[in-house]
Amino acid sequence: MTNIVPDIQIYESLPEGFSTTIQAAGIYVKVADKLLFLEYADTKPETGKCAIPGGKIEAHETPIQGARRELFEETGITIESENALQPLGTVYIRKTTHEVTIEFVFHVFGLNIDTTVPIHLSTEHRAYTWTTIPQVKDLSLVLGGQYMLDFYIQKSAKKTRSSANVNT
Repeated sequence: MTNIVPDIQIYESLPEGFSTTIQAAGIYVKVADKLLFLEYADTKPETGKCAIPGGKIEAHETPIQGARRELFEETGITIESENALQPLGTVYIRKTTHEVTIEFVFHVFGLNIDTTVPIHLSTEHRAYTWTTIPQVKDLSLVLGGQYMLDFYIQKSAKKTRSSANVNT
C-alpha cells in the first residue's frame, strides 16, 4: 500500500491562478486561555485529527452566517448575535491529495465566551477538548492546522472583543 501524504499551500493574499467558488469558515472558540478543538470521526478523511469547528459555506450564506451555522451543527453552540463573531481574516487554501487539487477560500473567526458550555457533537466528530495554546502541540492537528493556529494567534492579538453570550 502506498502512503500518500497530502500537500497543502495556504496563502494570505489571493494567489495567481487561484480559481474556486468553494468557501468555508472556521471559528476559534475561546474560554479564558483555552481553545475548543474537535476530533474528526471515522467518516472524515483526516480521521482522529483535530480542528476547530467549521465547514463549507452554503451558496445563500455570508461567511459569518455559515460560520454561525457550522458552529451550531458541530457543537450545539448558538450565538445570540452575529456581532459576537470576530472576523480575523481570510486565507486561500490549495490542497492536493491523490493527485486531485481542491482550492477554497477559508474565512477565520474568533469567539470569546465567558465559561465552558456543554458541547453536543455532530456525527462528524468523536471527541472534543478545551486546550491552551501551548498544549495544542500535543494534539494531532489536521493538515495546515498549525499554520492556521499561528494565523489566529497573530490576528486575534491585534483585535480584542469582550465575551459573548451563547446558548447550547
